Amino acid sequence: MSSQLGTLLEQIRKEKKLTLRDVKDKTGMSHSYIRSLELNQNPKTKGPIQPTPETLRKLSEAYDYPYEDLMKVAGFIQDDPIQAIIDDPYSSDTKKRFAKWIQEAPDDKLEALMTFLDSVKLPQ
Repeated sequence: MSSQLGTLLEQIRKEKKLTLRDVKDKTGMSHSYIRSLELNQNPKTKGPIQPTPETLRKLSEAYDYPYEDLMKVAGFIQDDPIQAIIDDPYSSDTKKRFAKWIQEAPDDKLEALMTFLDSVKLPQ
């Protein structure tokens, strides 16, 4: 999680005039965990903390704030799907090379590629 998410969570909570205990009541999460998210610090390891998508959903509902926006700030969703492939540690080297090629290719090359791909019959 980025510290940006923690800052955002605290800002939203304060704008909504909610206490940590108010959020605890709305989400079922402990107030100390919510504060740890805001500080982006795991109290046991002193390292960064990473909320799950389900945690972000609960906070989204408690704060009446768009879930997708929280997921983006947390790094679960990227606006650029091509960059997401490049950044994904689980993407194969072939997929990463192809994604980089797509990013850098001029439109006429992409159009030629699309024409070729349209002619190829891939198995369903």
